[in-house]
Amino acid sequence: MNFTISLQCPQCGGPVELAETDRLFGCPYCRSRLHITANGAFRYWIPPKNTVTEDLIFIPYWRFKGFSLTVKKGETSVRLIDTTYPGTLLKGFPLSLGIRTQALSLKYITTDIPCFLLEPSPFKDILPTIQQRLNEADRLSPKGISTGPLDVISHTYIGETRSVV
Repeated sequence: MNFTISLQCPQCGGPVELAETDRLFGCPYCRSRLHITANGAFRYWIPPKNTVTEDLIFIPYWRFKGFSLTVKKGETSVRLIDTTYPGTLLKGFPLSLGIRTQALSLKYITTDIPCFLLEPSPFKDILPTIQQRLNEADRLSPKGISTGPLDVISHTYIGETRSVV
């Protein structure tokens, strides 16, 4: 599942909706073609339902969608991952955004939004925690997929998308 990203065409101001993984688009109004880039991970925000007149504080969540590949003695496994995890060391936030990706439309974070954005922890620091959550889910599953971390020979991730929400 992908998030839908809403933005305005920088050429004509027309509304445009993109999939989270889209990097090229053609405006349906002015026909301009644009390439979207970011310094580091793309950053999005969930617009509030009501108009906000005060400055906002954005709590970062890392979103990772991709595959976890594991080689154990006598077996290999591939697992789809589509998760969000707090991108800050501050405590007290839910372990997931808990949102259905098809239920909302996100927007790119731009400099004209009056907000304070907490700087997210590096993704490489968050990835081991995501793996711990996967191991715990395996351990609690009826199949008991995981026999323990010691039997893992190799492990890697292939990411389809990585962003900050």
